[in-house]
Amino acid sequence: MPKIVALVACALCAVCLAACVPGPKMNYTAAQVKDIDDIHELMRYAYAETKGIWGLEGQEALAEPDYALLVKVGEELEAVGTVLGDKLGAERAEGFRVISRALAAEGGKMRDAAKGQDAAGAKAAIKAIGESCDACHKQFK
Repeated sequence: MPKIVALVACALCAVCLAACVPGPKMNYTAAQVKDIDDIHELMRYAYAETKGIWGLEGQEALAEPDYALLVKVGEELEAVGTVLGDKLGAERAEGFRVISRALAAEGGKMRDAAKGQDAAGAKAAIKAIGESCDACHKQFK
């Protein structure tokens, strides 16, 4: 029962946040992420792209569309973390760069696990990505 309550609470928060967080200015590809110079635009992009992955780590099984989404989002988050850590994080605290690079690494792990249809690896990466996001937002938002 507590698990159901937590999932419902997460879903409600996601719906509320979706109404509050504006989308990115354009529909970037992972290759275009390196050209984003504004941290707020990069965060809007990351938020928009990751919406579909939250909750997959709690599913018993992943299907082909889930794996395809995780490959795509993994590539995008690898690019986001790299831009945050190397480009936009250059003037920020070392902790910001460390967390950003961890996001990039976990995005790559999620992509690779999803390509190999390794559900356990993909789910572990989703969890680690969420932890990276939470840690960064708590320290630096």
